[in-house]
Amino acid sequence: MLALIMTYCLLSFVSPLYGNLPYQNDPNIQKVKVYLEKGKKFLHRPESFKADMDSATYYFEKAIQNSKHINDSVLKIDIKSNLAELNFEKSNFDIGISYFSEVTDFYHRNNLLKEEADTWYRMGIRVFYDLIDYEKALEAFNKALEIYTKLNLKKEQIDVITFLGDVYLNEGHLDLARDTFVSAMDSGKLISYRQLHYIYFLLAQTLKLRGDLDKGLFYAFESVNHARKVKDTSYINYYYMTVAEYYNELGNHGQSSIWYRNAMDSSKKSNNIDYLFFHTSNYCNQLILQKKTREVMSVLNDLKNKFPPNTAFTNGIYNKTLGDYYKALNKIDLSLTHYNLALTFFDEIKNTTYPRIIAELDFDVGELLLNRKSYDSAKYYLNKFLKFPVGINKATKHRDCQLLLFKIDSSMGNYVEAIKHYQAYKSLEDSIFNEKKSKQIEELQISYETKKKEENIASLQNITNLQKSRLETLNTTKNFVLGILILLTVIIVLLIHRYFLKQKTNRILVSQKGEIDQKNITLQNLVKEKEWLLKEIHHRVKNNLQILMSLLNIQSNYLENKDALNAIKTSQHKLHAIALIHQKLYTEDDISLITMKSYINDLVKYFGDSFEVKHIEFKMQVDDVTLDVNKSVPVGLILNEALTNAIKYAYPNKSEGIIYIYMKKIENSEILLEVIDEGVGFPDNFDPYKTNSLGISLIKGLTQQLKGIFSIISEKGVKLSIRFPYDLDKLKINQV
Repeated sequence: MLALIMTYCLLSFVSPLYGNLPYQNDPNIQKVKVYLEKGKKFLHRPESFKADMDSATYYFEKAIQNSKHINDSVLKIDIKSNLAELNFEKSNFDIGISYFSEVTDFYHRNNLLKEEADTWYRMGIRVFYDLIDYEKALEAFNKALEIYTKLNLKKEQIDVITFLGDVYLNEGHLDLARDTFVSAMDSGKLISYRQLHYIYFLLAQTLKLRGDLDKGLFYAFESVNHARKVKDTSYINYYYMTVAEYYNELGNHGQSSIWYRNAMDSSKKSNNIDYLFFHTSNYCNQLILQKKTREVMSVLNDLKNKFPPNTAFTNGIYNKTLGDYYKALNKIDLSLTHYNLALTFFDEIKNTTYPRIIAELDFDVGELLLNRKSYDSAKYYLNKFLKFPVGINKATKHRDCQLLLFKIDSSMGNYVEAIKHYQAYKSLEDSIFNEKKSKQIEELQISYETKKKEENIASLQNITNLQKSRLETLNTTKNFVLGILILLTVIIVLLIHRYFLKQKTNRILVSQKGEIDQKNITLQNLVKEKEWLLKEIHHRVKNNLQILMSLLNIQSNYLENKDALNAIKTSQHKLHAIALIHQKLYTEDDISLITMKSYINDLVKYFGDSFEVKHIEFKMQVDDVTLDVNKSVPVGLILNEALTNAIKYAYPNKSEGIIYIYMKKIENSEILLEVIDEGVGFPDNFDPYKTNSLGISLIKGLTQQLKGIFSIISEKGVKLSIRFPYDLDKLKINQV
């Protein structure tokens, strides 16, 4: 299933081999291209439905027939490249590999290295995902990597390395898979690799199978966070699932259920019905583990009514979940019936990419058949389970399977085989609980050291008594030696007391560490929830302001008084300036600060559209300034007033002109905001500092609110300047 995700997530970033190659404008060539494009549309549709593959075959055959009349080797090899993909979709693997080999040979002979590497890469994905031939996949990926490295194509190198790690993971080479994913991750960070979340996801899966739950949970969260950061949530349901799996491993089935719910909701939202069934099955298992078995049937019925299972996969998952449900109720016959139905449906999926699900089904069926004393059938299914590598199932499952086979062979009288299975069981048991044994040895060593020190103390005490008896006549020496011995004894006792106190403290810290880690995770989730709530508040404030603007617009339709209409228009502009701020707070990652460059650009665009000022050009120079809401709103309203006055009065009779808008960081941690036009300026008898104009009065008041300085000059136009303090340290504190 990991290969399925990587196929659609990474293959989509490989450019088509024919996209940048030149074609002649020959009518016959154009006809071939049309057939080729139609065939590709059917080839690359989701799922491998027979009708789509038949249509793709038809159009590719038409392309082949018409290509006989042209002399374009590049176009012909392009057809064979798509035929390779088509034959893999139709499970004609030998033919598909033959076509791929012919394509790579062509590109190699013509020194088209990038195209050759891309073809090896696509072939590797196909033999890994469809043919499930790990050896051939590694060979193809390594050839692609060699060429990409030679061409110094960093992104493509990371794509291939990630797939190599996935192959190692499916082979069960967990340490090699981990090291490969870490290498891909480190390289990806250096070039800001957009698909890092896929690597985090695969690394988390690998660490889970290795039992590194603390590190793995970190990368599981990283996969979710990075996918949200780059807004690539196509497969975020699987990242939610990974977090849920970790909580399940930690025994926190309540949190696991919540994350599986998130995965279900995400799958439903993106209409990924297969994934919806898969996550619902896992969610039902969590309900069973929480002793909420009766709720399972309600969940399944709701799923079946809304999304009837109509594919082999959805029917397989649905019946597997029913088998789990009846197994929890100890209804063995019903459970076996649904497990076998599930296996039948999965057998319909050729070259299945769901080995973990099938392995779990084989194990569950074998265990139930053992309980019914159907030893031969039970042994068959359990041996099928053992054929899957450790990279598919956890070592604990393999251990339990060896124990079940031991019981079967013992009951059947196959004592030699039974002993082999028991030895394998004990070997896995010892390996799994090696850490526990290490702690026991450490405790024994501490006990031994303690007894040894107690014996040393007793020996020192005897020596002290002997010295006291020998030195009774020497009072000065006696007192001196006695004082030293007492001091040594006190120091030793204090050291021993401190040692035991430290051991006790360590035990307390170890026990509390898990609780603290869990609380930290919970607090992080609460912080994220509060951030979303604040964004929702800004969103609703913005919506309410837009409603007010709409109401004013409706009211203006019933007014004939020009002054009233202008007043309403002015109010609408002010409301839009404020609404735009709340919209920015809602859409940006930082919910407390506004990026003024983006805000001013949007505000100016609004004025240009609102006033239809094609005769006026706006020129802006805005530094990278971020302001909080308390400063952003006054700045927005000042710009609203200044731009409105400049548009209305600076260039009468629609004469052409320019309005300049500047926002600069200046000395002494201050911001300078300027709005300048080259228009007619103020009348000769107009003094802006003495006027009672509402607009200028509003600008003065808003400037005082900013604790700034207001300046307006009329020379060859009007220049409005606002200087106000910019406390960068305070903004950083607010960000934290």
